[in-house]
Amino acid sequence: MPDAESQHRLVRVRWDGPVSIQDVAKKQDPNDDCGLYQVYGTHAVFGPTSLLYIGMAMDQTFAKRFEQHARWLKYESDVSVRLGRIEKHDYEWEPRG
Repeated sequence: MPDAESQHRLVRVRWDGPVSIQDVAKKQDPNDDCGLYQVYGTHAVFGPTSLLYIGMAMDQTFAKRFEQHARWLKYESDVSVRLGRIEKHDYEWEPRG
């Protein structure tokens, strides 16, 4: 079993946005359109441009993941999204040594 130190790694995330939900629906390239995302909108207590949700599109595109959010997103106003792509070479484990 690896020690606790080897279970952690630094990855770089390239953030894009803000983009609209309509723009997210176009993000269908399985080789590039996956990673982390943040959904912003108007919150009842915290007001406009509040962080509403943080998620990950893993083994699916951003477009496919956002289809699963359609039920609640239709009730939100002024929604914008930031998309975070993990740098590809950070996925691979580098030898220590």
